[in-house]
Amino acid sequence: MAPDVAAFGPDCLIAVGGGSVADSAKALALLLAEGGRLADHVTVFRPPATIEIPRRTAPKLPIIAVPTTASGAETTSSFGVRDGDGDKLMFWNRQVSAAAILVDPLMSEDVPLATMRYTAMNGIAHCLEGLYSKGRSIVSDGLAVQAVGLFHQALAHPLPAEAAQRRLILAAAHLSGMVLAMARSCLHHAICHVVGARLDLPHGLVNTVILPHALRFNEDAAAPMLAPALDRVNSLAARRHGSLSDWLAQTGVELGLPRRLRDLGVAETALPDIAAHVMTERGLALNPRPVADAGEVLAILRQAF
Repeated sequence: MAPDVAAFGPDCLIAVGGGSVADSAKALALLLAEGGRLADHVTVFRPPATIEIPRRTAPKLPIIAVPTTASGAETTSSFGVRDGDGDKLMFWNRQVSAAAILVDPLMSEDVPLATMRYTAMNGIAHCLEGLYSKGRSIVSDGLAVQAVGLFHQALAHPLPAEAAQRRLILAAAHLSGMVLAMARSCLHHAICHVVGARLDLPHGLVNTVILPHALRFNEDAAAPMLAPALDRVNSLAARRHGSLSDWLAQTGVELGLPRRLRDLGVAETALPDIAAHVMTERGLALNPRPVADAGEVLAILRQAF
């Protein structure tokens, strides 16, 4: 595709859609500017906490993004691509985040509301991981708490009108993408990247299932950092939640979202392989609680199964 686009001579790229569309535009912008294969530009993680990002400085085509789901990918400088072996390769380049973004709820009208809701869980994950990531800051914290409040309003029971849900979800998702761009992700996304890539499952659905369990793994270690988001949720909720993982589990029940990996067609025999691959994911470098070995990841997966 890149040679055909280069021959056309565009002056920008336009990405209308969800996270996969945004990531495709970023990958294309990188290839058009830097040449070679995508694998030549991949980010490398060396356990336990070293992340190596290739320096790629050639000017990139600007991207105009019109998001239609809650991925938040339009705001970030990172993207992922599933390779032929079922691994998710990760990339980062400051110049591939969108130069202009149009957030319009009307553009999401052909996206099922159920899809909007489970991609919202991905956005919530960006916020909560951002709150306890080792890359966090006072700015990303503030954006995360604000976004969590908007997500809660959009997903709360009884549900508001559909148009209002879409508006709040997209607004919250935009903020959550900014959190991800600043603080980056941790163990939860490391697990989701592997599950989604190896089993070819939608990222938002995997987030919906994994998030309460990965969050519980970190909650004790990260309780002070998560407290502002829990306070925000409880200030808006009809009943008080003891933890954010409890809130997320209850929200999933109320919305009828998938709750188990088996609901997504994941076989129990696949869990050890997934756990082993998670240990090669860069998100482990920023997690607030050290992940000692694949056995700890396997325990999370079994809780989610």
